[in-house]
This record gives sequence, C-alpha cells and structure tokens, in this order.
Amino acid sequence: NRLFQEIFLRIENLEGRLKRIFRERELEGARAVQQTFALVAVLNLLLLILFGFVLLQLYRSIIQPIAMLNSATSQYKQGEFGSRVPISLSTRNEIGSLEVSFNHMAEQIETMFHGLREANERKTEFLSIVSHELRTPLTSIHGYIRLLLEGDAGGLQPTQMEFMQIV
Repeated sequence: NRLFQEIFLRIENLEGRLKRIFRERELEGARAVQQTFALVAVLNLLLLILFGFVLLQLYRSIIQPIAMLNSATSQYKQGEFGSRVPISLSTRNEIGSLEVSFNHMAEQIETMFHGLREANERKTEFLSIVSHELRTPLTSIHGYIRLLLEGDAGGLQPTQMEFMQIV
C-alpha cells in the first residue's frame, strides 16, 4: 500500500511539474506572439511614414509643377502674356522640359505680340500721314472744281461740264 502511495505521490508531483512546464511554455508562446505583433505594428508604422515621404516627394516633383504650369496657362489665356512658370530644380525630366518649353513659347508669343502692336501703331501713323497729305491737295482740287462748275473760271462745253460733275 505504501508503495502505491509513494508512486501515486510521485505521479502527482510529476503531473504538477508537467503542468507548470506547459503553463510556462504557453506564456512564452503568448509573449512571442505579442512581440511579433508589436514588431509588425512598428514595421507598419515605418512603412506608413516612408509612404508619406514618397507621396510628398511625388507631390513636389510632379503635382506641384503641373499645378503651377496650369495656373500660368490660365493666366496666359486671360491675356497676361508676361506669365511664366518657375523652373524646377531639375530640368532633366519631362516636367522640367515642359516648363522650359512653355516659357520659351510664351517669350516668342510675347515678342510677336509686341511686334504686331508696333506694326499696327506704324500702320495707324502711316494712314494718318497719308490721309493728311491727301486731304490738303484734295481740298484745293475740290475748290477749283467748284469754281469751274459755277462758271467763275469761264464757260465749259457740255462734255467738259459732264466730266466735271463726275469728278
């Protein structure tokens, strides 16, 4: 009987030790899972910060220059021919090239516009001078024709009178 009791007691001790070992291992496993979740959370946060930085760079390098180009185009469309796009730091990409091309085109159009304005002013001045130069002799001619038609310069034959009335 005593042998059974001693064996039974040892079995109970062994069972208690096994339970403690299993509990400790469960706790270690739970801690490992918690550490894994914490590590994943930190990695996600770092990836989110990196993604935010990439989006900021994308905004600065693509969206912002395109918005400025759009604004300059709208101003140009409204008649502000002096509107230009600030050139990005890097003109090696397509957007920088587009900025340079827009500014070059705007300068050429502005130069042509000023040239047309000057040509129009010269044309107006020319027409004014020609008009003045023609008015002076035409006034004299008109006065002489009236004298001839009224007979103050002598009589005219019927064919001459007809020609004078046409003039």
